[in-house]
Amino acid sequence: MSGWIHLLCREALGGVTAARLRDGITGGDPWALAGVDYLTLAEDYPVGDAPQLTDVVADALGRLTVEEVDGADDGLAFLVGYGAWPVRPLAIHRWDLRQAPDVLGSVFGGGLADGAAEFAELVGIRLWRHQLSDMGLVLGYEVARYLGQLGRAVVVPEAGKPFEVEDGGWRPSAFAFPNRAPSIGSSLADLRVESGRGGVLIERARALSLRTGGTSTEKATTLAAIQKTGPHVGGAPLFLDRLADEAMDDGGVNAFFMSSDVLALVHQYLICLPDRRAEALIAPPGGVRWRFLLDRPTPYVVGRAIQEVADWPRVANIYVRDQAIHALLRLDASAVPELVEALESRRPQRLVLLAALAAIASPDGLETLVAHLADPLDRVRAVAQWGVRRLGSDIARPRMVLESRWCPGCGLLFGDHSYPCSWCGKELQTPPALPWRALAAPECPVSLSQK
Repeated sequence: MSGWIHLLCREALGGVTAARLRDGITGGDPWALAGVDYLTLAEDYPVGDAPQLTDVVADALGRLTVEEVDGADDGLAFLVGYGAWPVRPLAIHRWDLRQAPDVLGSVFGGGLADGAAEFAELVGIRLWRHQLSDMGLVLGYEVARYLGQLGRAVVVPEAGKPFEVEDGGWRPSAFAFPNRAPSIGSSLADLRVESGRGGVLIERARALSLRTGGTSTEKATTLAAIQKTGPHVGGAPLFLDRLADEAMDDGGVNAFFMSSDVLALVHQYLICLPDRRAEALIAPPGGVRWRFLLDRPTPYVVGRAIQEVADWPRVANIYVRDQAIHALLRLDASAVPELVEALESRRPQRLVLLAALAAIASPDGLETLVAHLADPLDRVRAVAQWGVRRLGSDIARPRMVLESRWCPGCGLLFGDHSYPCSWCGKELQTPPALPWRALAAPECPVSLSQK
């Protein structure tokens, strides 16, 4: 299960309104039952593993909204909301295949098997990355269940075999769906941008954002090519955020497969976005994307980052942990209030949080550092002593360490190292001249590992 759920409807859905769709996905249509018991339904999805499942489901249903929109350019018809920002709404697209049969090629990358002419309408349910592990996934399949019954549809998930809805339940479909089309990706060199080509690239990106399949590197490369035409401050179409959402997950938590020049342009795209859009990408509900934290260290993102570390269990993913430590140690003085507040609760992660506070070397953190001089853990005391000593020197403000090296793969600043980045493996380079790269933290005197 991934970014798209498509419905090939044998019957046009006609006058489905926002009110009718909301009623239908909450068990209100006796002729097409869906969403009858979300608590039971959620148990079959990743959200079923979450603690306080009852509260998670109740909160999503309490915030459930369906808004009708007119997205003529990409078929957007409804937005299904289920949480406060930065939770993104589900995007429901509709295309009339009688009037626009070519849309099948745009979405699936080629013709369908014999019998495709029997379909009257195509519905696309677009999931953001974070929705693959929250209530968005459950709601997405209930939208598919409801509309699939109304349109006698073949339901096509992005991964897995197609199925149909019979008497409200899922059953395998006999429809012969073709293999996915090959990737349409290109390298950044292949997408050489000449003057006036921005519009062509935008159309390519729009098509890519609607297409099933494709790699995150492919989407990142297209986004980078657009960014190379010049910054789109505040005016970047929202579908470009979908490409960024995929690109920022490239390689999982451990590695980037995209080239460093593409990655640098993805970073630049984030720098140009309005705060709310950038924040929703850097710190979506599923967790902070640590590689990109320093691009936009807004109060919201910093607060989310510190809270995520404060809530860590004793054993955390080692790559995420290493990345988070590098990022937190390089925040500026605006992070001090959040760090102090987290440290006052004396969480088990106080070693990492205190190291970040000591690295910032702000006088506003002195009282908290002094309070930890009597901590029962010797490593915590050592970090507190280091922080107090730093405040007694002439480096009370963050400053650039000219001998630092920058990793173009993970986007973080290191000390003067001649060897490759310790966790993404790319060769270190001279830091670029960007303000947020100037935040430099000296090496912590103790290991922050919990091994």
